[in-house]
Amino acid sequence: MLGVAIGCANARTPLATVLAPLDPKLDRVVYVTTNRAREDIVASLKRAGFAVASDARDTSVVVAVQLGNVRDHDPTCGTLQNVTYTIFQSGVRTSVIRGRGWTGASCEPTIFAQMNVVLFHLFGPGSAPPEQELGGPPSPPGPHP
Repeated sequence: MLGVAIGCANARTPLATVLAPLDPKLDRVVYVTTNRAREDIVASLKRAGFAVASDARDTSVVVAVQLGNVRDHDPTCGTLQNVTYTIFQSGVRTSVIRGRGWTGASCEPTIFAQMNVVLFHLFGPGSAPPEQELGGPPSPPGPHP
């Protein structure tokens, strides 16, 4: 029984399920909805090269971020949580990214940074964050259109 409890508290690499491709001509401008930690999520998206709209009418791409229950807590890394990004383009759900990781800004990489790498790849070729284009760390495994 102990093995099951430990297994549930591990981080999981984000994976995307693509239902429909995003328009490759779109700018990386998103509007974010979330149930918690909006400031951290928006800051992470901006660090990843996204522009974040202050009004949903300013972009056709909405990222609905849902944070699950806290699975673990660490003084340095914050909380370990399931995170889901549901991406909509013009009101149509195009993809879902799911992962589990640490949310604390002092723990690198945070689950938000990992999720944003996957989100970048959903926008099409040439859309990797600058560190990726310069030969930085590889992106997480998962389907990339």
